[in-house]
Amino acid sequence: MGRSRTTGREPQENGRFGTYLLQAAIALGVKSAVRTIAPSLQKSEGRGSRSGTGDDQVADGAEQRGSGLWFTVKRVWAEIGNDRVLSVAGGLTFFGLLAIFPAITALVSIFGLFAEPQQVTNYLGSFTSVLPPEAATILLDQAKTISAASSANLSLAVLIALALALWSANGGTKALIEALNVAYGVVESRSFLKLNAFSLVVTILGIFLALLLIAGIAVLPALLAFLGLGSFAEGFLLFARWPAIFAIMIGVLALAYRFGPDVKDAVWQWITPGALFAAIGLVIFSLAFSWYVQNLGSYNETYGSLGAVVALMTWMWLSATLVLIGAEVNSELDRQANGEKPEHPAIAPSR
Repeated sequence: MGRSRTTGREPQENGRFGTYLLQAAIALGVKSAVRTIAPSLQKSEGRGSRSGTGDDQVADGAEQRGSGLWFTVKRVWAEIGNDRVLSVAGGLTFFGLLAIFPAITALVSIFGLFAEPQQVTNYLGSFTSVLPPEAATILLDQAKTISAASSANLSLAVLIALALALWSANGGTKALIEALNVAYGVVESRSFLKLNAFSLVVTILGIFLALLLIAGIAVLPALLAFLGLGSFAEGFLLFARWPAIFAIMIGVLALAYRFGPDVKDAVWQWITPGALFAAIGLVIFSLAFSWYVQNLGSYNETYGSLGAVVALMTWMWLSATLVLIGAEVNSELDRQANGEKPEHPAIAPSR
């Protein structure tokens, strides 16, 4: 299945250009990750050797001889298996697939209140440039279908349809919250009303954030042309928007890891090791998976007309896995910083 040509020439070129800029942002992110993770690992080194006496101190010291980066990697690997991250990510993919199309409906409907709904498809093309072509085609075709039938009039029917779309998309947010609870090893204690209100607010904020990003891509070139800052300044600002989007991705993940799971007295950090890992991993994986599908994959030959759907679900599943591994990284570093012992013996992740 070929990629749908629903995007304009400029958004396509911007999308490809943004892909290269994201790679540059990854290099900066790795350097920042080292600076961020190092203090957490230093706290974990030698923990237990400063407390306890006799046999307990000897046992703790033996355990901590493997502390630091390698110890953290082994513990995170163990928790991936103990928490059944791959299976939980599969469940998150299912609910995410049910939520993604209502989310697109809500996105296009809200966008249509302020601009031509048909324009959203062109701007979405810039964001889907790193996705597998088949997956991008499904999302863009859905956005095109919705935008063609969308109305700019704020009628009762539009409001009802928008409310239903938001509630359906909210199911994916709640699935993410439950998956993060598993990664952090906590049990959900928030009431039904509080949890649904929180997840619905997060869903709405996520859609409005997407609208702001789309507006930034759409408005920035015209704004720069109007201001007449010069070719160098315009080129620099157009370059800067893609690292800015990457930084926003890190911030969104940090917010999800902080407020998503039902963790009491969690400490807020703008940049966390888990968020850096997940953000960098998502970009690298998406680029690699897109290349694989275009050059080596045979989803259409294997699955026929369902090839595009399978490619989309595979991308969503592995992306969800990376997000949950990022949560496991933060959870393990928090456990080490608090001097807590591992919850489970090390086992290999389940398949």
